[in-house]
Amino acid sequence: EKLKSSFTVIGLARRAVSKTPITTYQYDLTTLDAGSFPDITADACIMLSSITDIKVCEEKPLDAFEVNVVGMIRTVRFLKARNVRQLIYFSTGTVCSGTGLPIREDCLPEPPNLYSLTKSLAEQVAKYHSTNLQTLVVRPFFVYGPRTRGQRLIFNLINEIAAGKNIK
Repeated sequence: EKLKSSFTVIGLARRAVSKTPITTYQYDLTTLDAGSFPDITADACIMLSSITDIKVCEEKPLDAFEVNVVGMIRTVRFLKARNVRQLIYFSTGTVCSGTGLPIREDCLPEPPNLYSLTKSLAEQVAKYHSTNLQTLVVRPFFVYGPRTRGQRLIFNLINEIAAGKNIK
């Protein structure tokens, strides 16, 4: 909603999306065929897509690699085919969580789990293509929002505070 006031925002989603305030096209990161790319143009791409559940990544490592790493390769192909020159990629702060504290902006990735490894590899794919694509990698920690699933830090903290539990 905030971006819509200044930009034309177009969404790409794996499944059909209803009840969205933006125009959305179906696009599956696991599709190889370049002919399946939506016929759209843009100045920039904000990539939020990935399998983010650490447990799912551990249980289904090939799916995690397919979506999180190969999906980045396919996205870069899509951006090149549509002459999009800017990519803002949402990775994860946990790519550096094995480096000790405090974590600095210039940390070298030390992914502690498969999810973080796939996100780190996707960052490398984007960096590899950075000669043709201006790339910004964002590494957020503890994302929280209206659709946050259980067993996430902020979700758990809110529930524990609401239940009157002591928080460490």
